[in-house]
Parts: sequence; structure tokens; C-alpha cells
Amino acid sequence: MNSAILAKVEENLTKYQNEHKGEKPLYILVSPHEADELLTAVKERQGFEEDVLVTDFKGSKIVKYDALKQGDMRLTNELPGD
Repeated sequence: MNSAILAKVEENLTKYQNEHKGEKPLYILVSPHEADELLTAVKERQGFEEDVLVTDFKGSKIVKYDALKQGDMRLTNELPGD
């Protein structure tokens, strides 16, 4: 399952970069349900120990966003206002 969420993030990152002249998004907004899963997957992919704090993937900050439903993801350069 962890590889599935990473594949989805990588696909969305590629799509974002294609639409924005190669620029990477500053933030990857994910649902609260998937934030921990994504962070664990990034740790596993990069070979980090369990106790290492991970906050980004490929230069974009991973942000838990309560307004998103499970399965939703947004890539953006702005943090949404509440």
C-alpha cells in the first residue's frame, strides 16, 4: 500500500511540473488519513530509520490538510487558509 501512495504522489508531481514549466510545488497537501502512510512510505523509500522525522518528498513539504477526503491530494505553492 505504501508504494501505491508514493506512485500516486510521483504521478501528480510529474503532472504538476509538466503544467508549470518544470517548477516543483512547494507543498503536497494530503488527507489526514494518508499523511502518516505517505511519511512512512517516504522513510522506507529513502532508507531512513523509524525515528527519523521526515517532512518532505522530492523538495516539496508534506502537509496534512483536514479539508481533503481520503484519496484526495493537492499540489500547490500556497498553503490554504482555514
